[in-house]
Amino acid sequence: MSAETRYDTNSLIADDIRFRQAVVDRLCDIDEHISMTSLNLTDSDITNLTIQSDIKSLVDSESLIRSALYISQNGEIMAAYPESVIMNNNFFYDELINNDIRTPRIVGNASLELYTGDTISFYEKIFIYPVRTTRGIEYMVLFLDTDNLCRQAAKDVGLSPELFSVVLDQDGTVLWCSDYDELNSIPPDDVLTEFPTFREVKELVLYAWSGRTIYDVWNEGLVRNGAWSSVQFYNQVLKIFVAG
Repeated sequence: MSAETRYDTNSLIADDIRFRQAVVDRLCDIDEHISMTSLNLTDSDITNLTIQSDIKSLVDSESLIRSALYISQNGEIMAAYPESVIMNNNFFYDELINNDIRTPRIVGNASLELYTGDTISFYEKIFIYPVRTTRGIEYMVLFLDTDNLCRQAAKDVGLSPELFSVVLDQDGTVLWCSDYDELNSIPPDDVLTEFPTFREVKELVLYAWSGRTIYDVWNEGLVRNGAWSSVQFYNQVLKIFVAG
């Protein structure tokens, strides 16, 4: 079946835009929860016990935030939830120390060990959210389950399971994919395809803000139409790709 008749390009573009908006809506909901917690943390008379309670309440009320830290302007951890959280990647400390962060930032990916031997292997985005207090600028450091966020956004808009959907960050890290087998399918060097494979398409998606393409799913004898668009959240650009 040809790519032109399998899925109409205009319908794919519409699906992509709906999916992109659902991702943004989820992120905005989280941002609203973070902002409300931030206001509570600005209280000049707040105690460390209350800070810990506020951080715990944020994580407990927002299932997409896996864990959180609250860090003083001097880099001291004032609160953490879960309390036993151990960072395998703590490069965000350099971000806090070496940069004057005044607006929310997304600084990268991490895996976490919430409890001894319990390592989370999927990618999480690290949000750094500055809080202006009478003590100076302090920081919430939040670990967001982007895989689950994107999966829920896809369900929100009822994306067809027949579609191939991917969410990438601006560095090319896959935050979520509907079919990792298809994503990782790379033809051997001696196999020629009529159209580019997704490996080549991914480079185009990262380069251009939006567009449409055609590519070969070589091991399934399938040619797909694809469309993508981009959106900026905080300092990070996300790429939303849908194909059918």
